[in-house]
Amino acid sequence: MTENLISTLLAQKMRAEGLSTRDVASVTGVAHTTIMRVLKGHVVSVKTLQNIAQFLDVDPGMFVTPPGEDPEDTFAKDLAAIIGREPQLLGLLKDAVAHVKAGELPADILREIMRYAAWRIKDTAEERPAD
Repeated sequence: MTENLISTLLAQKMRAEGLSTRDVASVTGVAHTTIMRVLKGHVVSVKTLQNIAQFLDVDPGMFVTPPGEDPEDTFAKDLAAIIGREPQLLGLLKDAVAHVKAGELPADILREIMRYAAWRIKDTAEERPAD
């Protein structure tokens, strides 16, 4: 679904500007074979989505929006923005998801981790002087 959106937008821009997959690859830093995969609607990495979104001048969150949700008002968009700002979090989140899916991270531990993160965010915000 979102892959179709990105492929549609990319194909439209390429047609409008007379660009080849190699042209787009050169500008985005994404391999031309990956550009071809995007155009065919295949799933690609978050980094690829970020690079292509920048090329298209759109918010990468619109490509990770769950079906039926407004891309302007979604948790996925917010999460994509956080990962865009702190790319190393992607690996940590993927690892956490893998542990949850494998049943290796009990719900109470996950809640404890999230409570700590929420407390730390609040604590850090309170430490900063107001502008």
